[in-house]
Amino acid sequence: MANSGSLIASRIMRSCLVLVALVGLACRGNEPQWGISRGTIEFLGDSAVDIPQQMTAGQAALVTIYTFGDVDCYRPAWTRLAVTGATAVIEPFDWVVVGPANTPCDRVLRQMPHSVSLTFSQAGPAAIRIVGWRDAIGVTDTLEYSVTVQ
Repeated sequence: MANSGSLIASRIMRSCLVLVALVGLACRGNEPQWGISRGTIEFLGDSAVDIPQQMTAGQAALVTIYTFGDVDCYRPAWTRLAVTGATAVIEPFDWVVVGPANTPCDRVLRQMPHSVSLTFSQAGPAAIRIVGWRDAIGVTDTLEYSVTVQ
């Protein structure tokens, strides 16, 4: 027969473990929930891209688009690239906090890079279109840039 001191200690230990587990589950419900959104490519009239003005046919060039979002509630996700003839369409996507409503976002704006390796197969003028949101309000925006492919 176990003594009453060790039995009480054992029950206290089990109660503490159950309490820790319940607190952990309760806190887990307050973790941010993330969703995917088009990236904000223009914010208050500003946009940021790194695009070479000249490219060589058949050779890849690095193109970087910077999306806008605050430090705590936005993260870069992926970037879609589609090339048809002399036109490239680039669409950056970001992870965005979608809940819970009380998730703190610090409102410190940052730019998040989205890079793609872009190749045009033929020489001549080419267009690069970047599709995303304007001012993070859900209005689709398209930025267009011209490049020369040699």
